[in-house]
Amino acid sequence: MHRNRRVKMNVRFGVALPKEIADELERIAKSMGVTRSKVVELAIRSFLNYLKAINDPERANFMIILTSVDNLPSVVKELNDAIVMTSIFEGHKVLMIIKTKNGRELFKRLSRVKCSIYPISLLEQGG
Repeated sequence: MHRNRRVKMNVRFGVALPKEIADELERIAKSMGVTRSKVVELAIRSFLNYLKAINDPERANFMIILTSVDNLPSVVKELNDAIVMTSIFEGHKVLMIIKTKNGRELFKRLSRVKCSIYPISLLEQGG
């Protein structure tokens, strides 16, 4: 009896890469104990999730925020219920990793202040 199982289909295609990227891909695959195809799949899946988060910030579970020390008070004021996971200070720059429940709202609020915002959604498995 067949159960409702998803059949995973792979599609093959060729990609031309600069030698240094191909060499790095090979090293990473060996160190992870997986095929180059698997590394490429993981990288593309991660990049697609990043693009989805950029295009729809509500999907973002986390945000990376880059700002200057001078602008930090304005950024912190907009965080409200977001959780600051870590802050890294280097010179006059600050990098913050934020956990958020409402990415769209936080993205809108932070867009009003001087900072760079990089929404991130956790890696989704499957499609």
